[in-house]
Amino acid sequence: MIKTHILKYCFLLVLIGCANTYKLEKKSTLSFSESYFKFVPSGIRGGNSAYNIYLTIDKSSSLDKKDVKILGVYFKEKYAKFKRQGLGTY
Repeated sequence: MIKTHILKYCFLLVLIGCANTYKLEKKSTLSFSESYFKFVPSGIRGGNSAYNIYLTIDKSSSLDKKDVKILGVYFKEKYAKFKRQGLGTY
């Protein structure tokens, strides 16, 4: 009886955990004229390295639409939110 309840509880946890995955769009409303990334190694041993990601949105894509919001990027099996760094730079 206890094993049955434990199994049900574990199954419920698996279902809840699966709902937190990112959903990628198959077709984007945006088009990019250029995109690339640059690896930035740490200056010291054991320090943090980083990736700089550059995306240039094509002029035909308009970000003025209220239904388009760019919140972050999914890159190398990880998701990162954008941080504002200046006018038009994140």
